[in-house]
Amino acid sequence: MLALPIRVRGMSTENKFFDESTQTILISQHGCMTRIKNLVELDSEVHVVSTKNDVAGTFSVVWVNTTDREGFYHLGLQLLQAEGDMWGIRFPATPSAEDESSAHAWLECTRCQRRHLASVPLSEMEFLGRGVLVARACDKCKATTPWAFAEEDQTTPATSLPEASHVAPLPPGVLLSAFEPVYETPSATSNSPERRRGPNDRGKGRAPIKLRIKIIRDIYGTAIEDVCDTINVSRNGACFLTSHNYYLGETVKAILPYEEGGVNLPVLGKVVRKDQPKGSIDHLVAVQMEQAVYLPGVEEPAAPAPVEKKRVEKRDRSRVPLKFPIKVIRQIQGKTVEDLGETINISRTGAYFQTPQSYDAGETVQVIMPYKPGDVAIPVPARVVRQDPMKGSVNHAVAIRMGETERSK
Repeated sequence: MLALPIRVRGMSTENKFFDESTQTILISQHGCMTRIKNLVELDSEVHVVSTKNDVAGTFSVVWVNTTDREGFYHLGLQLLQAEGDMWGIRFPATPSAEDESSAHAWLECTRCQRRHLASVPLSEMEFLGRGVLVARACDKCKATTPWAFAEEDQTTPATSLPEASHVAPLPPGVLLSAFEPVYETPSATSNSPERRRGPNDRGKGRAPIKLRIKIIRDIYGTAIEDVCDTINVSRNGACFLTSHNYYLGETVKAILPYEEGGVNLPVLGKVVRKDQPKGSIDHLVAVQMEQAVYLPGVEEPAAPAPVEKKRVEKRDRSRVPLKFPIKVIRQIQGKTVEDLGETINISRTGAYFQTPQSYDAGETVQVIMPYKPGDVAIPVPARVVRQDPMKGSVNHAVAIRMGETERSK
């Protein structure tokens, strides 16, 4: 438990950019707990700078208390990438599971009402409880969903609960990450026991179609490509057999359908399921896409896939390396053209994003950021200040400045 001065920047739930100076409450090698005045979305990214040594890092919001305390919202952050040693502290050796002081609490998926009994470190219990949402994978929803703390399950006899010694604690040293499931109960609205889905089960909207799929993984900074065949597909996901060993929650890029020499752009996705069929050395992997893709014969054409994400190096301090969907509306020869891209970094007055389209310096555009399909948002006028080539890519990196409608003179 240590209070270190930090600066937190990101997007609030009101889609407004914020920049706050605050302090840590708890820290570890893998994350921190803090409090800020702006409420942020669960599973979103924020940029944190340690003002003690001016080292910055990108963090994921793994839990957030939606109820403010004296005007502040507590949140748990998990480190994704840092420019160096943010805390300047030598942490003790990772304790064993037996040395971890923990308590047990029920978590409930807010989508399907499935419950899990989880182990929670005692040092965090003061901040976790009513109003707190935790991001963790749900096997039933096949996605990372918000989980809330629930009352002790009354439908299961106490004698059937696992002994405390058999309850798996949180992985040692991982502060405020997703809770490890140790006991499951059926949904409160279900009349039959919940069962694990097998390889032959099909979710709603899935079709048993064999298509070529290409998965691009980032393994310690190296791009690894995996080309295989799907077992079933939907507009937002795919299930396939592969010799590669994936892990749950892994972020990947998928091209579906994949044709060698094709021009399809990768779609960002997450591994939501992994099994090993009996008698096979291959792995059964399910990936959920962040944006729908067009699959002939399955459903209606989906929206264009987002452009490929690129990891960027150290940024200027005035810009925050956050990735958001962005929609740019252009006027080309009297016609309205929409461009869906993704930001590389943002600031209070502008954005830097990647796109396959080519822009002219001084061009006037309309911008919606962050862009969410179906939301009603008013475009903001902006002006293109420059366009840069992206090495090894057909995409361009475009810088825009918000609130300007006139071309530079």
